[in-house]
Amino acid sequence: MQKRKFAFLSALVALLCAFTFVFAACDNGGESASSGDPLEGYEKVEAEDTGSAPAEVVIATSTVSVPYGDTVQVTATVRNPVAGTLTWSVAQGGETYVSVAEGGSAAITADSATATATLSGVAVTQQPVTVTASFTEEGATEAAASASCSVTVVPSAVTVNVASSAPALYTDGEGAEKSATLTATVSGISDATVNWAITAGEGLATLSAATGSSVTLTAADTTETGSVTVTASVSYNNGAEATTATGTVTVGITKYALNELASIDFDTVDGASLGVVSGHSGVTATSSDANAIQSTIKKGESGNAFKVTGDTPQTPDGKGDYLENQDEDEALTVDFAGTQVSIEDSETLSFSFEYYFNNVAGIGDWSSLVSINQRDGMRATFMNIWGTEGGYPGKGGVLQGSYAYTALSKALPNTWHHAVVEMSKTNGVRFYFNGALVCVYAYSDANTAALVDAAFYWLNQKGTFVFFGDIEGGQEGSDLYVDNVRITKNISATELHQAVSAA
Repeated sequence: MQKRKFAFLSALVALLCAFTFVFAACDNGGESASSGDPLEGYEKVEAEDTGSAPAEVVIATSTVSVPYGDTVQVTATVRNPVAGTLTWSVAQGGETYVSVAEGGSAAITADSATATATLSGVAVTQQPVTVTASFTEEGATEAAASASCSVTVVPSAVTVNVASSAPALYTDGEGAEKSATLTATVSGISDATVNWAITAGEGLATLSAATGSSVTLTAADTTETGSVTVTASVSYNNGAEATTATGTVTVGITKYALNELASIDFDTVDGASLGVVSGHSGVTATSSDANAIQSTIKKGESGNAFKVTGDTPQTPDGKGDYLENQDEDEALTVDFAGTQVSIEDSETLSFSFEYYFNNVAGIGDWSSLVSINQRDGMRATFMNIWGTEGGYPGKGGVLQGSYAYTALSKALPNTWHHAVVEMSKTNGVRFYFNGALVCVYAYSDANTAALVDAAFYWLNQKGTFVFFGDIEGGQEGSDLYVDNVRITKNISATELHQAVSAA
């Protein structure tokens, strides 16, 4: 009953309000009717201006480390930006350790609210230094906001690396072969003075200067040989005490420039023609097959090698040897025609190279290593020789130590090895495998003497030497890969092996 009474009273009040509105609209005391604007007659009051959000400075990192003598960049961002200036400063007393090298102040706008400063490590700090970025609005005298980071200067990690333009200097070479440029690369510090000194092998070479980023090392006018160690040093303050960083390079001093008769690494190729390094001008080298120059298997991480493809042998020739179709075998010819190369009877001639098998079968021990002035005939093979007749270990050749007659021809596959054939009219023919003497053919043997005499004769007559070209007794897939072929005189097998071992 109470709910019904309340509902009735509510309806009555609403009705009275409606009649009151109607009468007010119809009778305005003789005035014109209202426009209908519900806000008509009310006074407008302006809203209070509460202002924009205050500016705020944020630095990307709270702690920074910089090596002594080096720089680091620190970035600050102004949030809610308005026109103004961002200024970087170092806490009082910290200027002796950290300085603002670039970007000490930067203009800030609504579109450009980020600024980067370059901080320099002036001295090593024991405690972090506070660096502050403060933002001041345009027209204001005090900073509206700021942020700080801690900067620590640590000792520099300075290194000195030294390189030489040549690994060796030749006392009997041309001017360019008697000197090399040494260059020092310093990291970890800028504007460092490099000091140079010969620290081993004094008297064998001289330096063009005592300081500088590069100097010239020149072989002394002496018959002595050996090696020279040159040290480049940089002294610097690491914040606690003076420290020196050093780097060294060793350069050989030798007299073998004119004894380098020909060296071929197969990296410089023009069709069938190959680049030759020699102490004499006019030496040429050619390949019987341009496709033999390949980079699939080579010594080192880059460059080319010479591939001699293994063939399936044909029928025996009646003498116990297997015949090959030699037109299919790849050969390297070195020609001394028109050169000034010569060799005396008292000197020693050497043929050396690095080689690799990709098959455990290796190759036959009669496979041609080097032929004298022709494709066939007098030659040294993979530890046999042919002068006027065949010679092999047990027939003219004497094995050394515990080596077998197949030491060269059946060397460990998938591994680079080094071979040297040394010829002289004193010691005959000597074979070396990875620096070790493995077989000797005495010059007193007529067959050996015929081979050595022919090699000396044709070198003086400016003949040719043909390497490889015949894998005798091999099998298909048993390929021979060769690199760094050298013809030299008066350079020992030990030195030749050391040279390739150090490369």
